[in-house]
Amino acid sequence: MTKTSESGPADGPAVAFTGVVKAFGPLRAVDGVGLRIEPGESVARRSSARP
Repeated sequence: MTKTSESGPADGPAVAFTGVVKAFGPLRAVDGVGLRIEPGESVARRSSARP
């Protein structure tokens, strides 16, 4: 995963990362995921997991 440096709103994205990997033992469930959220954008996530 690549961490971006902190910057002001005019300097780039509010949040950005690349290269995320999630593995369960030898199984790679996620490999190379990235996300970029620009200032002013809204993002929501809904989980389908049940307690």
